[in-house]
Amino acid sequence: MMLRFYQNDILDALHTSLVLSNISTATNIRKQVHAPTGAGKTVMFIRLIADYIERLRSFSNVALGKALKIVVVYPRIALSQEQQDRFRDILSKLVNQTIHYTNFHSGRMKAVRGKKLTEVSTTSTSTLDRVFSDHPTSAHIVFTTYKSLNHLKTVPVDLIVCDEAHNLSGGAENNAVEGLNSRLTVFFTATPTGRRIAVSDAADTSNTMSNS
Repeated sequence: MMLRFYQNDILDALHTSLVLSNISTATNIRKQVHAPTGAGKTVMFIRLIADYIERLRSFSNVALGKALKIVVVYPRIALSQEQQDRFRDILSKLVNQTIHYTNFHSGRMKAVRGKKLTEVSTTSTSTLDRVFSDHPTSAHIVFTTYKSLNHLKTVPVDLIVCDEAHNLSGGAENNAVEGLNSRLTVFFTATPTGRRIAVSDAADTSNTMSNS
């Protein structure tokens, strides 16, 4: 997958920040990526997920028999469903291991099985835990929405990626972020979400993008 120069710059800045945060051992790290509409944020966080899977495979997760768990959050179910074919297509070329996909929201999707995909749809955390435990050395990507995110607070995960994170600026969606048990949470947005989501620092890309 070819990235534009400014997308590489953004990801490089984010990776540098994560190295400084000692991502292999730290918990509850939060980062923001600010980039304008049309910058290709979806492509960037798919690449981030691929890199994250490869990086954490070199740490203790697989050796300890723990599933690598990633949550991708969208503002709407329809948007979540539309992006999944894109995830499967790109990640199948970037990640050399089986990825299990789970939909954690009330929308129903047809279960599909293939070389790189096992897809499950549920609104039950116990079912989600069972999917993780049944495939302890696999990578798992869970698609959910901001309205369902609150139900995942009891599930420890490695990475949460929030698309259109400005939706967290108030109300129940903002409260859903607090208390999540994640090693790393990255917020992608065209509109900085401010301090209410308690971000540790931000990858401000405004200067990079102005030169594109």
